[in-house]
Amino acid sequence: MIRAIPLEGVVHQSYLRRLCEEIDRNLRENTDTGVFTFLYRYFQTLLQQRRLEELEVLIEALESHTFTVHTNRVHAFVNYVKAYLRKSQGNLKESAHWFRETLVKHDELQQIGMENVEVDCYKELGNLEFHQKLYKCAIDKYQSAINRLQLNEDSRYMLAIVMYNMALCQYKLKNYHQTLEYLNKVIPLAKDTSNSYLLLDTLILKSALLSEHFRHYAEANKILDQAYEIAQRNQHSSVMNIIWNNWGHNFFHLKQYVLAEQALQHSIRLSHESNDLEAELHSGLLLAEIWVAQGREAEAKQLLKRAVENASHNRQYTKELLDCLELLGQLETDESLRLKYLEDAYQLALKLKKHQKSTKIKKNLT
Repeated sequence: MIRAIPLEGVVHQSYLRRLCEEIDRNLRENTDTGVFTFLYRYFQTLLQQRRLEELEVLIEALESHTFTVHTNRVHAFVNYVKAYLRKSQGNLKESAHWFRETLVKHDELQQIGMENVEVDCYKELGNLEFHQKLYKCAIDKYQSAINRLQLNEDSRYMLAIVMYNMALCQYKLKNYHQTLEYLNKVIPLAKDTSNSYLLLDTLILKSALLSEHFRHYAEANKILDQAYEIAQRNQHSSVMNIIWNNWGHNFFHLKQYVLAEQALQHSIRLSHESNDLEAELHSGLLLAEIWVAQGREAEAKQLLKRAVENASHNRQYTKELLDCLELLGQLETDESLRLKYLEDAYQLALKLKKHQKSTKIKKNLT
């Protein structure tokens, strides 16, 4: 049996020398043995395992070694890998620089067996602009990636990924009809590639879109039925709490309160087990609203107080905290507590620049 011995944080100089010599020999003999394709996949594995120091050492070795032929090809390859490394290190500006440099030299990489480099670089540049909230610029980059993609059986996965990213950009730009159009194109592509993660993400986003912006709650639930089957079959337990939360939301709007309550309670349980506080807060808040509508104020207050306690220790959940405090202020019968909840909610609304909400809370205070 062949076994691999992974590098554990230490890259010996003898290994680096032999690696560079083998690459040099391959370049001299001009034989395509898949050396650079293998190295690219190996380096990507190091990135996934967060073994960034090892990758930095390997890159430096390739940069400093004197190759007898085709040095420009090696440097183009190094720049390509360096773009990914800088991205993993959080240096997005430098990462974008190296992806652009790679685009200029993509022909050199084609000469050593690297395929679809142009497509990949445009996709990654689009991703970097997406993270900077430059959604229109990201769309342009994704479109450039699609334009350079050779459409065949092997390219379906890449096309599906880029189209999904386009859908996310349109969603952020609040172009919901265009978002739906892109998602409908992604679903058959994702099914063809058997990529359960991508298909699952697409279905969940489509169901949320149908629910939140088109109010097609019954249709959204049918999409969630598909998502649930895929998550169950492929053991994607990490999204189950989101599916149950969204079911609860849709049943609530369909006025099927018993089903909504069951779904939300299950979502809270799963979210708590997976330490997904954001999902737990969302489900808890909606469940409290259902209980208020049913006249179960005491249960709703108890649930909201737990939610406030959890959200108070996490600054990233100030919006959820605001909603909980506002609802508590409406339910509380003790006047001093009621004023405290509303005052805290008012200050948060001002901080978050929620002008309409802060005006509403101020009226309740006075």
